[in-house]
Amino acid sequence: VSDGNSQFTISNENDFPLIFWRGHAVAKLKAGPSLLKPLVQPLSEDLLELGDREVVRRRCQKWMNNYISDTFSLLITAHTSPALSSEARGLMFQLAENLGSIERKSVANFIGAMGKLDRKSLKPFGLRIGRHWVFIPTLLKPHVITLRGILWGLWKNIKVNTPPPGRVSFSIDEQMPIKYYSSIGYAHFPNLIIRCDIVERLASSAWAISRKGSFKMEGDATKLLSLAGCSADEIVKVLLVLGYKNKLDSNGIIHFRYARALQKQTKESIFKPNRKTKNNTNP
Repeated sequence: VSDGNSQFTISNENDFPLIFWRGHAVAKLKAGPSLLKPLVQPLSEDLLELGDREVVRRRCQKWMNNYISDTFSLLITAHTSPALSSEARGLMFQLAENLGSIERKSVANFIGAMGKLDRKSLKPFGLRIGRHWVFIPTLLKPHVITLRGILWGLWKNIKVNTPPPGRVSFSIDEQMPIKYYSSIGYAHFPNLIIRCDIVERLASSAWAISRKGSFKMEGDATKLLSLAGCSADEIVKVLLVLGYKNKLDSNGIIHFRYARALQKQTKESIFKPNRKTKNNTNP
């Protein structure tokens, strides 16, 4: 009970999230009243007296509450910050609902309503508004991604598999809901998941390369492959979602060109190219 917080850890490698004390599992987590307020239940209840179980529960609950508060302090503080306008606070609320990252198109109305002073007021919270994603970089660290996955899984009552620490991209697990990936800070592409900050770096790098005109996957453009951690075939699909058309030349080499019109397409239309179009003729 008197041990410091450093003696406690959390793991998602079992059938349900566990809290460890000095390397020993002492409690499990279950959904609480809200996403950021899971509840603690001591293990081995039959081996502990009622009073001891309550001591373990309260200590673990206190650690869990502090861990979540410290991890998401920027989001929690923003809720009550008098420095934020209603638009900026609304943006941060949506960000909190998604545990620290969200697609820009989902909050475009808040962003469009904000002025320079609103954006400036968000700087202390570490917010980054990118071309495609809005996120807080510190909430994309490996241990935070693990915690985000645990909290989302508890709230949705789904067993989740968090990505290996440090991985910026990986193949889609068909058993996982697509919304799970966005809840831990990853963007969904055809057959591939990429961390949202890497998506923004890809978008910026591709834009810089395309300013000179169409480009091939050679020279500086090959850096896109290492940045995304994917194959040449996969980067074609990634760039398509980011707004780049591609075309084969007579030698079978793919050329990429930024096409603003593509931005009007939804991801669903790109993921499902064979979807039938409805007849728009009036009856």
